[in-house]
Amino acid sequence: MEATLGPAVLVKVGVQTLCTKPSDGLEGGVIKEFCEGLRKQLGNDLEVYEGPGMCSATSSKPEIVNRFFVSSADFWVQRPWDTVDSTATFVLHFPSSKASRYFVVLGKNEADRGLLMAYSDVDLILMHKKYRDGQRKEDERAPQPNPSGLRPSHRTPVAAIFKPIERIPFDVVEEIDRYDWVTHERVPFVMDYPEHRPRVMDEDGQLLDDFPDVLRPTTIKDDELKFLDIAMRALPKVIAERFKGDQSPPPFRHLCDISTGEEMMQILIRHKPVASFDFELSTFDVNNIFADKQEGT
Repeated sequence: MEATLGPAVLVKVGVQTLCTKPSDGLEGGVIKEFCEGLRKQLGNDLEVYEGPGMCSATSSKPEIVNRFFVSSADFWVQRPWDTVDSTATFVLHFPSSKASRYFVVLGKNEADRGLLMAYSDVDLILMHKKYRDGQRKEDERAPQPNPSGLRPSHRTPVAAIFKPIERIPFDVVEEIDRYDWVTHERVPFVMDYPEHRPRVMDEDGQLLDDFPDVLRPTTIKDDELKFLDIAMRALPKVIAERFKGDQSPPPFRHLCDISTGEEMMQILIRHKPVASFDFELSTFDVNNIFADKQEGT
């Protein structure tokens, strides 16, 4: 029963289980049908991916994942997607790891709310172009080919997406209960995010609050989870200080002091807009749109 329903469902109905050898034959089939029917009655009829827990998927210790959950809960409360959209790119430099990552806040125009982490600015440029082409209206110009010379990184961008607790793998729910991780209304879930996903309408034409997909957990390194943790702590502070009103500020550099719960650190953050394809030109060479304009042209 526990294998079919999952521990999260059993907790809801107050059922305690004693694990024994699975039943075979008719008895096993009857139990499985009963469990599937109970899941539907509890509103858990959506397909659920039985993926690994956060500790397994990130090769991280429980205390490190908990720090990520703490920063995620604060990130959710501050709702930075109400202020910035996915055209604002934040480059964070991590001196201890000698690495840089490119971050974008999701939620203002996308179906998902969370934080995207890419490995190059080209990844973001091409993602933005693909999203813009997908939103093109019939009376607008046809999508242009990708500029030559733009090569994405060999790694797929990942994102920490906020999901209801009933929409995440049961192993993660078990970890939350076992290690007493800090959670809020939504739970962060790390997954591959190769493209922006537009908002989805229901049958009545209302925007859905959650993308109706089956989550596929992404295996990332321990350092990558720490990068997401640090970014979720730093970016709301920078956005609150730098973004005023409806106007996006010009590119800037910002030194931000944060605490990870383990140490104090200073992070250099650069802000720049993603190269936009939202313009109309009568004639142009798509391979030169990023080149500086020369005098007399």
